[in-house]
Amino acid sequence: MRWFALFLIGLTLSSAYNDEETKSHFRDHLKKYGKYYDNPVEYAKRLSIYAKHRAHQIMHNLKYKTGSVGWREELNEFADQASEEFLKRLGLAPGPPPNNTGNSIPASIFYQGQKVKRGLVDWRAKGKVGSVKDQKQCGSCWTFTASAVIETCVAIATGSVPDMSEQQFQDCLHTKRCSPGGGWPATALDFAQKQGQSFERDYPYQAHDGSCHSTNKTAHVGQRISGKGEDDLERMLQTGVVSVALDASTLQRYAGGVVDAPTSVIHNHAVTVVALINDCDGKAAQCWVVKNSWGPKWGEDGFFRIVKGKNSIGVANVLDTANFLVFELLE
Repeated sequence: MRWFALFLIGLTLSSAYNDEETKSHFRDHLKKYGKYYDNPVEYAKRLSIYAKHRAHQIMHNLKYKTGSVGWREELNEFADQASEEFLKRLGLAPGPPPNNTGNSIPASIFYQGQKVKRGLVDWRAKGKVGSVKDQKQCGSCWTFTASAVIETCVAIATGSVPDMSEQQFQDCLHTKRCSPGGGWPATALDFAQKQGQSFERDYPYQAHDGSCHSTNKTAHVGQRISGKGEDDLERMLQTGVVSVALDASTLQRYAGGVVDAPTSVIHNHAVTVVALINDCDGKAAQCWVVKNSWGPKWGEDGFFRIVKGKNSIGVANVLDTANFLVFELLE
């Protein structure tokens, strides 16, 4: 039986690297995503990368069918990017989170004495989550998750979900951050608390670095709340969505399902936890629903699920949200 399984794997990998078949799939990939490589050397390089991704995807999905992993993979728009190239565009600044804890209240203190119930919650079902956006080729994930937190803060306070400006954070907090370098959601939330955040209609996203400027209308949120660990994440999620920093290495080919990869201490991408649910494909009793910033065609309509209880891919290592109880619009 083991010999037969190895035979099937070998046959599958042979198919993945078959010249004509791979070339045909690659041409379809380029057409689907509107990509074009006119340099023969570059074309060959991208084809080789695509073939490696295809082989990995086939192997992974065989594991998914046997139940040894909880999520499926596909050849999406990132399938012609090397893993190292893909990781460079994610957007978190390298190194540990910024040492600005003086601007935040630890979750253990903020929720002390409050009657905050723990358990299942879905801010999408409550109509308090903004639309999925696309950071494109800019390393600006941290601006999108900070905006997502603020959009939910405003929605809870006013009943209407706004569209906040990621570009303002990009321009006003850092320079030349669209390229590798990035920033942190905590810094953006602190900025919004003190100076306010503009609306997308007044300060639209450009996916490149620009010059900081002011607008007439801004939204201010209250105190930033920080935490660590899945207990804090569950508690913080009861009062709003939560920005998290995690290891996105396993997400390049994610198609759907529940990510149940091991924990990680690497932080290279920032996203937003919007729900804790029990619809986990039988892989776990509960799982986190996470909003990404790679557009609605990625993953599960722009979202993905992570198993609860093992801090998979470091989902609960760095947590930030904002106190929506203090909110104002400045004209």
